[in-house]
Amino acid sequence: MPSRGATCVTLRRTGAAGGAGEAPSCAERDSGIAHAPEFRLNAPAPTTLLARQPLFDRARAVAAYELLYRQEDGRDAAPGVEATSRVLLEALSQIGLDTLAGSHPVLINFGEDLLPLANGDLLPPDRVIVEVLETVAATPSVLAALRRLKDAGVRIALDDFRWSPDVEPLLDLADFVKLDVLACGDDLESEVRRVRERGLPWIAEKVETNAQVEQCLALGCHWLQGYFLFRPEIVRGRRLESNQLMLLQLVSALQEPNARIDEIAGIVERDVALTYRVLRLASGAAQGGRTPPLTVAQAVVALGFDTLRQWATVLALARLAPAKPPEILRTALARAHFCEQIGRSDASQPAGRLFMLGLLSVLDTLLDRPMEAIVAELGLPDEVRDALCGRAVPGLSDVLGAVLAWERGDWATAQQCRTTTSLTDAGHAYLEAVRYADRISDADT
Repeated sequence: MPSRGATCVTLRRTGAAGGAGEAPSCAERDSGIAHAPEFRLNAPAPTTLLARQPLFDRARAVAAYELLYRQEDGRDAAPGVEATSRVLLEALSQIGLDTLAGSHPVLINFGEDLLPLANGDLLPPDRVIVEVLETVAATPSVLAALRRLKDAGVRIALDDFRWSPDVEPLLDLADFVKLDVLACGDDLESEVRRVRERGLPWIAEKVETNAQVEQCLALGCHWLQGYFLFRPEIVRGRRLESNQLMLLQLVSALQEPNARIDEIAGIVERDVALTYRVLRLASGAAQGGRTPPLTVAQAVVALGFDTLRQWATVLALARLAPAKPPEILRTALARAHFCEQIGRSDASQPAGRLFMLGLLSVLDTLLDRPMEAIVAELGLPDEVRDALCGRAVPGLSDVLGAVLAWERGDWATAQQCRTTTSLTDAGHAYLEAVRYADRISDADT
């Protein structure tokens, strides 16, 4: 069952691969950064929203995604309902697993009514893991359907598992067992013991704290699912190192609408590696016999300030905490793009400020320090600082609140936070944000 995250699936837009629109500049292609596309939000409203939630391996790298679906009006989409199964299958064929999950396998929830429709031709065995809901009983028809899947090479996971004699036949066909850490409570160790006696790998879900992560790792879990990755391990008294402070100063300076080229160039020049990256990026953008830039200031002019702002900020955040899991930066990029898109509806805040708001929202996780302490050292505009710290700021805190709610799969709260943006429009923007984040994260920057 779900823990966090959401991605709506129907989309029509311009300015992206496969559609009409202005092509990105050479600098943007080289860096992997492109301006957010304009959307044509006149597609038929979907009846079902899709969502993806990451599962992590023991090293906290993404190992798989769980695909979720529900009715757009807020009602849960019961697996097996004809309309839901149709939308699910259309989504898989029209959008594709590569868009939804890259090269990772996907877990898909199946109820008893939908299992007879599942087969190896419809579900690629190397990409799909059938997740059997806890409400499914081990009836003869269910066991026959699962055996057909096994014969086709499809892997099977049992969701929200709790042992009883009645589930033994399901265990015989399972490849994974998912245990809800919160629901199991003090019984977790005994449930794990039963699963491991069968030689089955187990997946810990609803993992919310780093203490739970350590407990599950000690008990030999295979994968982890939950919001633990974004719970900073606060270390009181920790101060920023000089190179971290320089990078954050660059992030802060880049979001100022009236930032000067010489000021940005001066900050970049304090870091040799960053200077090299900027000059290389600008040299790649030089075309038509133009002379490659020889100074950082010339590189800033050649690139254009908007492109440099996004590219340098992404690079700076990636270098702040290189030991942190890359999914944190991927999430920051998705938040940034999503904030920028849904904040456009009333144009009360500059697009660049909305982008930076989403991007900087992971600073406490990256640095393991309270957000209040971090923003106090950056000299951010008061509005951005207040929104990052959870205080109400029209046009900023409501946007960030909607984005964070969407990540949790809480579409109702997302709608309440951002009443000027429909679920359909937000869903379109979020799918593009996920694509954008995947593209930039996978680029060699």
